[in-house]
Amino acid sequence: MMPEPCSLTASASWRGVKIAAAAVPLIGLAGCQNLSAGLPAAQVRIIDTSAEAPELDIYQGDAALAYNLGFGTVSSYVSIAPGVSTVSAHAAGTKEPLSSFHGGFAASGRYTVLLSSGPTGTVSETVLADQSVAAPAGLASIRVIGQARRGAGNVDIYLVRAGTTLAETRPLMTNVSFGENSDYLSVPAGAYRIVVVPAGSTVPVYSGATLRYVSGSARTLILLDSQRIDGQRVQVVMAEDFDPSAVVE
Repeated sequence: MMPEPCSLTASASWRGVKIAAAAVPLIGLAGCQNLSAGLPAAQVRIIDTSAEAPELDIYQGDAALAYNLGFGTVSSYVSIAPGVSTVSAHAAGTKEPLSSFHGGFAASGRYTVLLSSGPTGTVSETVLADQSVAAPAGLASIRVIGQARRGAGNVDIYLVRAGTTLAETRPLMTNVSFGENSDYLSVPAGAYRIVVVPAGSTVPVYSGATLRYVSGSARTLILLDSQRIDGQRVQVVMAEDFDPSAVVE
């Protein structure tokens, strides 16, 4: 069973597309409270979906979690002690906090701190509980985070299996709006390409490469406004939540 997401809120003002970002291990937990000694660590990563803000450094108390996060970046998971703590975002290279939040992280839990912004540049943080166990045999788990504000309005999302067409495929999700975060959905393991169309349309605003979703894996698809010059109005960043090949028996 996945841990319940912690309830954290904050606001700030904070920006380019990278799949991996620098993340540094926590050394100490200055500013943390109510930590449970001896329990397994929690795992936390940061996803930056704000195109309007500068690059960010992320701290837990005085300890750095990640540096120079920019638009479309998914950081590595970082181990933290379970319990209640404060996490803050700073303009890169400064110690001036742009936002902070205070909440709890469960032992052995995996979490995404999602940084997003409104049209005025104000940043909000949402903490999501990530899948930390394998999907059932023969299946993969897929979650969708809707952060495309301007690209196409509400959209339908398809996973088109290799060797088939969009017309032969039922949508994974329909009418996905900005700010909508789905639960994990189960799909048969296999090779698929992601296709995004305006809700009710069949004309793609994004069509990705064919990728394999292995049995037991869990992934998050983040829909973003496109900064590409190839005509695609939406872009999709994929984050690996659970990789069954990484499990040590």
